[in-house]
Amino acid sequence: MGAAGYLVKKAAPADLCAAVRTIAHGGAFLYPGLAKSLIRAYLAPSNTATVAPERKSGETKSPSPIPPLDILTPREMEVLKMVAEGYTNQEIADRLVLSIKTVQAHRANVMEKLGLHDITQLVRFALLHRLIPPEP
Repeated sequence: MGAAGYLVKKAAPADLCAAVRTIAHGGAFLYPGLAKSLIRAYLAPSNTATVAPERKSGETKSPSPIPPLDILTPREMEVLKMVAEGYTNQEIADRLVLSIKTVQAHRANVMEKLGLHDITQLVRFALLHRLIPPEP
């Protein structure tokens, strides 16, 4: 309920420092070792897709909504992928040669446009849309 990060007790002091810095700069932090568990849980057999009901003859097909990925800019897509891969805002800023404030703005825009509220939802979205590969 309002948490911006998650760390395990066995986390190294460096991870704790990284988490505090990331959250202090407006980011979110997920302990890297949890990403694999999150991905496995999401891809577990109980998460099967449902089949859409058949249309009755004579029903017209309503226009499909714009796919969520189409509403993101190319830079927002880059930031989304990197966040889902576990990079911190600072690491993304360094890799894309941007200021951390710009990365935070892109990240906030992505979450708002997609209606996501936390890092877990962002990772699930990225997996669902195959923006990042599931880890075995």
